[in-house]
Amino acid sequence: MSKPFPFFFLLLTLLAPQDAFCQKNGRDTVKTNAKEPLPLKIKIKYADALFRAGNYYDAINEYSEIIEMKPDNYRAMYQMGECYFMARDYVNAEKWYEKPVDAGADAAFPLVYYRLAMAQKMQGNYEKAKYTFAKFALRAEGDYITRAKREIEACDFAKTALEIPSLFTVTHLDSVINSPYSEYAPAVDNGKLYYSSLNRDTAMNPAGKFLSHIYLSEKNSNAWGKGVLLPQPLNSSQYHTGNIAFSPDGKRVYFTQCSDNGEANIQCTILRAARDGDRWMQPAPLTRLHAEGFSNTHPAVAGDDSADVVYFSSNRPGGFGGFDLWYTEVKPDGSASAPVNLGSAVNTIDDEVTPFFHKNKLYFSSNGHIGLGGLDVFVSSGLKMGWSKPQNLGYPLNSSADDFYFTKGESPKTYYFVSNRAGIIGLKSPTCCDDIFMAKDLSIPKFTVKGRVLEKGDTLVPLTGVRAEVFKDSSEIRTPLHDKQLLGDFTFSFELLAGKNYEMKIQKKGYFPQTIKINAKDNPEPENISRDIILEKIEKNKAYRLDKIYYDFNKSSLTEESKETLRKLYELLMENPKLVVEISSHTDDVGKPQYNLKLSQERAQSVVDYLIYLGIEEKRLIPKGYGESQPVAPNKNPDGSDNEAGRQQNRRTEFKVIGELSRVGDKIIYD
Repeated sequence: MSKPFPFFFLLLTLLAPQDAFCQKNGRDTVKTNAKEPLPLKIKIKYADALFRAGNYYDAINEYSEIIEMKPDNYRAMYQMGECYFMARDYVNAEKWYEKPVDAGADAAFPLVYYRLAMAQKMQGNYEKAKYTFAKFALRAEGDYITRAKREIEACDFAKTALEIPSLFTVTHLDSVINSPYSEYAPAVDNGKLYYSSLNRDTAMNPAGKFLSHIYLSEKNSNAWGKGVLLPQPLNSSQYHTGNIAFSPDGKRVYFTQCSDNGEANIQCTILRAARDGDRWMQPAPLTRLHAEGFSNTHPAVAGDDSADVVYFSSNRPGGFGGFDLWYTEVKPDGSASAPVNLGSAVNTIDDEVTPFFHKNKLYFSSNGHIGLGGLDVFVSSGLKMGWSKPQNLGYPLNSSADDFYFTKGESPKTYYFVSNRAGIIGLKSPTCCDDIFMAKDLSIPKFTVKGRVLEKGDTLVPLTGVRAEVFKDSSEIRTPLHDKQLLGDFTFSFELLAGKNYEMKIQKKGYFPQTIKINAKDNPEPENISRDIILEKIEKNKAYRLDKIYYDFNKSSLTEESKETLRKLYELLMENPKLVVEISSHTDDVGKPQYNLKLSQERAQSVVDYLIYLGIEEKRLIPKGYGESQPVAPNKNPDGSDNEAGRQQNRRTEFKVIGELSRVGDKIIYD
């Protein structure tokens, strides 16, 4: 059997079917006499030559005349199906593929059931397509056995995806951007939309040629304005130009130039240009990527100051199938490393194209993974190599048609992509051509909080057996969103929704708990967070100061701010239910010693009373007032003046662990 349709090569390196409405008139290449029709054999050769050249609609005219001359020419009917499929008119493709099947002539065309099933699938007729793929599987050979099984599974996947759509809304960009010709390769940089188009209304299209060029659109009252043709040297009057991509810092641009070598043979090269102020320098090709007779296209850029990591699509030797995804590292001087294939996790026996890299995620389109249509958009995590299993972005971002060129928009949760789904501005059929669509992600993105728990000491060592909880950020009593016991581990990892603030509490008996704030309410796309949590072991008879414990002047009543601090002590006592603590209060030397002693005792009792109110057993709390007898700093300076900083340190409330409760009959023993 022959290889799959090569139309992805045309479609994605040049935007075919370029001649669905503007083909070179193949009739000019053969002299004809209107009074004397061509003999049938010559006409068949002529029609086949038009097909090979990509002049599908001219070929359709010729095959139609052949069928008029010989109504039982099933090869011409099959070729009509091929032409319509290549032109992405799936309704007519199905109609013509069915004719040799219905006539029982399918044995002469080994791939007719596969082509027919694909035409049905691309219209969203998944049940019918599944049945046809199953019939094809009975006669399939080689790689087509794998393809048939994959497509049967894809039909089931597609039906489920339609029933459970993803949280995307999809909008067709209006005719200010889209035209009856193909628009593709959107890229947003610095709030501006760059895209490529086959629009023939440009001075850079020389006589007799129809070239793709790069355009720039800017926002006007929240809508994109009419695209303006970029000048040379980025655009060219000799080559198809498109697929623009910017380096992360915006100082370099990568794009493709493609030449038409005839016989539908398009070859593309990736070029790089540096920015000099407001203008681009002369571009130069990435020569290390060159492979004679093969294409390199669809650049996407990641990397840092040391090098640009350029992902791209190529049908070069050494891949897994048609077009594969590769990467190269481009140094500041423009030199590129040898291309490296991304591997079998991403690449398949068919085509992987239009990569886009963002935050360690690679978005790309493929017709080799399980999908709804021809090309679907997928996402995989990684960098350079070691990619995760690609995930289909689902319906409605993907459709039964081709969906590709997924890219980030000008604001968070806004994306752009290209599709030939119903709703485009088409000339020849509802799915003939490519338009740019906008997608809004209505889902709440997730991020991960992960880290290690370590014990404080001369050196930090892993601490296991801790409890990790995550709460919505609130001062009220609340139920944890996550509650995990790290029994044999000292690492934690939690996935959280963006748009909210959280608290994470790490605690273990015998240790002071730690609570960290996780602020993600005002960040629609928070980065993953990595934190080390250090717990300190509680020592007996060591005084620990309670910060922010305040009383009204010359009174023992607690302020509301003090109660918030005491809740943390309450949590420590709840986590360690046998601890017995002394609550001590201290004053400075202002006032008489006896008054200060009495005031400090009353203040210590206020703390104990509040902890009892919260639920701590009274027998675990020992209030002790020390007045001014245990200063930790001088109350006066050497010259006899007041030391306000020292007095502030002396006015404090502390606690210390003095033992643990043990029950022996009705007695309580303090260790």
